[in-house]
Amino acid sequence: MKRSSILSPLRIPTFRYLILGQLFSDFGNWFDFIALNVLIIYVWDYSPIYTSILVVVIGIPLVIVGPFTGVFVDRFSRKKTMIACDLLRIILVLNLIWAPNIYIIYLLVFLKVTCGAIFDPAKQGLIRSAVPEEYLLKASTLSQILMNSVKIIAPTVGSIMLGFFEIRTLFWLEALGFFLSLLFIIRIPSIQEPINNVMADNVQKPSYLNEVKSGFSFIKNNKNLKYSIIMISIALSTVYLYEGLITPWAKDMGFNENQVGYNLTANGLGMVLGAIFIGKWPFWESKPVKLMGIAGIFSGILIIVFGLGGLNIIQWQIIYWILLFFVIGITGAAIMVPYGFTLQKETPSNLMGRVSSASNAIMNSGMLISPFVGGLFATFIGTGFVFLISGMALAFFSLLIALIIKKQKLNSHSPGFS
Repeated sequence: MKRSSILSPLRIPTFRYLILGQLFSDFGNWFDFIALNVLIIYVWDYSPIYTSILVVVIGIPLVIVGPFTGVFVDRFSRKKTMIACDLLRIILVLNLIWAPNIYIIYLLVFLKVTCGAIFDPAKQGLIRSAVPEEYLLKASTLSQILMNSVKIIAPTVGSIMLGFFEIRTLFWLEALGFFLSLLFIIRIPSIQEPINNVMADNVQKPSYLNEVKSGFSFIKNNKNLKYSIIMISIALSTVYLYEGLITPWAKDMGFNENQVGYNLTANGLGMVLGAIFIGKWPFWESKPVKLMGIAGIFSGILIIVFGLGGLNIIQWQIIYWILLFFVIGITGAAIMVPYGFTLQKETPSNLMGRVSSASNAIMNSGMLISPFVGGLFATFIGTGFVFLISGMALAFFSLLIALIIKKQKLNSHSPGFS
């Protein structure tokens, strides 16, 4: 298969402008993460608990607000919705420049992430509407590659720029990112979107709450999607358990301040290259959930190795730990890419807003509690044990999911699952 084949969806004007809009939107979403932490800890001299609260503030729109905004996404034009989100985020980010205290920061971040929680399902819906079935896997993979790349690159670039500019300058640049996203989204050609016509006089109007529930109901009744979301929720919950402990773990392993960033870079590179490989050779396309389960087992084993290192049972040179971060990035891609493909494949376009928002709520629910649980465990039993427990839990539940889907013989073409 030629390398260009994975880029073939870019020939579609709608997808090309959409993916460029996503690039700058995602960059804006993550660009200020380090800056906000530095502002809270170094400039305003608050305790670390306030940065933990920031993580919760970021998680609430995804988990609680998202499912309600998903109905809005399905009722109206996705393109116009994304334009409105970019405009609002430009205004909100510019207000961060003059925010007088941390409580205003929390409010502005909450509103900004809420706009992002609307933007993403609208983007997913446009992909489903604009991309032909034969390009859907490649389009979903490209979107995942971009998202994972930017999630690593944007905070790193923001951190580097803090050495040359004051913090508030970064917010100007972030606003510029959303403005560039807006320019590309505006250029998306008009397409026929299968929006639910709940406004017509001759159509019985379902209650808003029932429409919210319909996203969760669809997931419950679609076995492929249900098990893929369960799998990725387990994976993310275990990641949230130890994610905040990577820096103290690295310090114990002998990493200096400059070397800690190598772990993040290696992990991001592994995810990008893994996603490219998985998207280029879709041997798993008929059984995406099976690949997720197998990848989860391997990821769990790798996290156990990190835990054994934290307990001084394994003592490696720094280069080997960096390589391990690279490998776990690859296994992470083997979970993320099949999930994105399953979401697109199994969900009708007219339900994409609600289903995508509901899935985001489920898979990110661990963000609200796991970081605190991980920090509490680290305080009483040590960082190494948290990695060990996280890895064992991920491997066990991934194995359980793999056995369940083997018994039920799930695949992407199973009757009644589409």
